[in-house]
Amino acid sequence: MINCYARDSVPLGRFFEAQMSGDVPPWSYAYVKSWRTSSFASEGALSKGFFTDGGHLKSSLTMASSASLLAFSALTWRDSLVESGNWDRVVRNVRWAADHLMACAANDGEFVAQIGDHFIEDSYWGPPETQTTERPVFVIKKGCGDGADVLSQAVAALTGAGLLLRLPGEHQDEDASNEFLAKAQVLWDEWASTLESVWQAPEGNNTVVSRTHSDDKAWAAAWLCKRARVLGSDGASAVCDDAADRWTQLRLGEGYLTTDNYHAAALLLLLDTGAGSSADGDTFTANLLTHYLDRWVVKPGSVQECDCNTPSSGGLCSIDGSYVVQEGGPGVSQFTANMAFVALAAAHVHGPDSAETRGWQCWARDQVNWLLGANGASQAYVTGLDEIAYFQSDVRIPTNPRHRGSACKDGVCAAPGEPNPNTLPGALLGGPERVAAFEDSRDAGPPTFVSIEYNAGFAAALMVGGRGLSAIEQRLAAEGTSWSAYCAAAINLHV
Repeated sequence: MINCYARDSVPLGRFFEAQMSGDVPPWSYAYVKSWRTSSFASEGALSKGFFTDGGHLKSSLTMASSASLLAFSALTWRDSLVESGNWDRVVRNVRWAADHLMACAANDGEFVAQIGDHFIEDSYWGPPETQTTERPVFVIKKGCGDGADVLSQAVAALTGAGLLLRLPGEHQDEDASNEFLAKAQVLWDEWASTLESVWQAPEGNNTVVSRTHSDDKAWAAAWLCKRARVLGSDGASAVCDDAADRWTQLRLGEGYLTTDNYHAAALLLLLDTGAGSSADGDTFTANLLTHYLDRWVVKPGSVQECDCNTPSSGGLCSIDGSYVVQEGGPGVSQFTANMAFVALAAAHVHGPDSAETRGWQCWARDQVNWLLGANGASQAYVTGLDEIAYFQSDVRIPTNPRHRGSACKDGVCAAPGEPNPNTLPGALLGGPERVAAFEDSRDAGPPTFVSIEYNAGFAAALMVGGRGLSAIEQRLAAEGTSWSAYCAAAINLHV
């Protein structure tokens, strides 16, 4: 259905630019389109960063986890991004998040975890430029013993950003790289590594669920291993052994990747860096298969069809016989998009083409294409696809995401049922309900929610796709073989 997957990542990157807070730079998509300017200047050094969702609250946990996942994908598939012209865009977006995280850590013994009150933010409908609501700043304090999840994700994001900025490109900046890497190391050594409790906003103000910290700490430690390997640091083996030791199997049974559960990402990065012993590597691979790929990567028709009455087995069911759905509250599409990334990244880590890795690639392609409109309803769940010149025209593209900035223009907000006046580029929506029902309405609730958390995994999957899916597509064309034939030959050895 879709060709040139690497180019499809362009609007996905632009979604992050529509989420920018502070003095929006002239290269930002929304600035270029004249519907975003400076906002929340009164927040000073904390004005940067990305809004978490369709409102204007900023969560350091969500921002850091999204940036670190993008950085992992960008570093792993750099050649593809350079070739497609997307490298500089990804680097500058990750740096925008990292600059904000540096500001969050400006005061010794304090780290800003959240800006904005969930309840107050929800009561405002309009663009960020005109919001004058007082916005509280929630801070993690060193003496309180909590914040392992937030600080560990910040360590990961700052390390990832620091490594990106060392590589050639328009935004290469070794001084900034050194600052990010140094701050990440200090946050880890002097604070995050010893914490044993997650952070929770007071007064029930949490916007992102985070129940454990072992996954975040394993992710951070794996990033420090990545840094040591890339920079050729003395003691790299010890750093990587520590990363391997910190990984635990806690909550692997849930078997998906979200901000609340980063075990799968940690496994991929640990395998990528070769952390630990060969026995550790075997354990990481076995857990990646058992708890993630074996569960999700299934043959069409082997998972029961979603319906209103029958509980799904293990939380999974399928739509159209092939699209796999994890029931987990708002934003069901993010689970599938994230697992498409895991499947493609695992195929890269696993080695040469085999029937097994081919099965992972074909499954991931099916999931990505389904979200882009290759489904029974010809309904895409990504906005702004009509800005891609070669995108097929018979797919229905959502125009009513629940997003305040794009829903309002020149002081007037779109009435119910009217399309957003500003095109929101490449936002992955919350997705269909269990029975595949979908209403393109800002008032429909979770199905039209948007979030940088949703988009990070999907954008990462398409970055991987640039090296994987499009490369396979080009090879098949040269061989005169179709995707159907390629995938028909795949054998999932673990179903």
